Amino acid sequence: MTRRQQLSSRLAQSGEITGLLEQVIDTAIEIVEADMGNIQLFRKGRLRIVCQRGFKPPFLDFFDGMEHGVAACGTALQCGERVIVDDVSQSAIFPNTVAREVMLEAGAPSVQSTPLLGRSGRVLGMLSTHYQKPHRLTERELRLLDLVARQAADLIESSLSAEALRESEKQFRQLAEVGPQIVWLNGPTGELEFVNCRWVEFSGLDYEATKNPEQIEKRLHPDDHLLDHWWKCVETVRLLSWRRGYAAKMENSAGS
Repeated sequence: MTRRQQLSSRLAQSGEITGLLEQVIDTAIEIVEADMGNIQLFRKGRLRIVCQRGFKPPFLDFFDGMEHGVAACGTALQCGERVIVDDVSQSAIFPNTVAREVMLEAGAPSVQSTPLLGRSGRVLGMLSTHYQKPHRLTERELRLLDLVARQAADLIESSLSAEALRESEKQFRQLAEVGPQIVWLNGPTGELEFVNCRWVEFSGLDYEATKNPEQIEKRLHPDDHLLDHWWKCVETVRLLSWRRGYAAKMENSAGS
């Protein structure tokens, strides 16, 4: 539990997903006393290895790009549930296959693969741990793996959401720059976030200069009430925020 708490703290402090997933696999290996392990992300219909511990190139080359129904990870991907193989040499999942030989040559005759499921139930990837000899996982170890898998899935889902947001913002900025309209974007509390080149051409004010309302006012026609509308919107947001905070405070006071 101490190891999991340390992992939670690190996940909260960092946003670099590869390094965080490496910490996840290190935690999983330690708490279930495995010898090796890897995390795969589901990309374009295949499981791609993004971090691993203990494997050499032949294993990584073979298992990087697994499809549905192949080996333990592919079988877990297909059924959406954890797959446990106590002994690869005796398992029906590895019946005289190349995967079986690769596993045995890698010194990993025992494996479990746990799907990393998003909150919607979508498979985001796979968390696998391996043993150098036939091994049977205990119920406690499986519960711990579920907890670590949940942390990893939340991390991956958060990263995917952030990536989608960055891509959306990139597309917005590209459209804003090629269009004929003046685009001037502010956050909910009035802070300037973006101006496009049309505004710079029209006003002569760059991003930094636009932060000064007095400079903006000099560029606007006296009958243009843009700043008036802007300040009203900012004050409305502030008022709504204050009301929500006050309501939450009153609710907490009533509850206590």
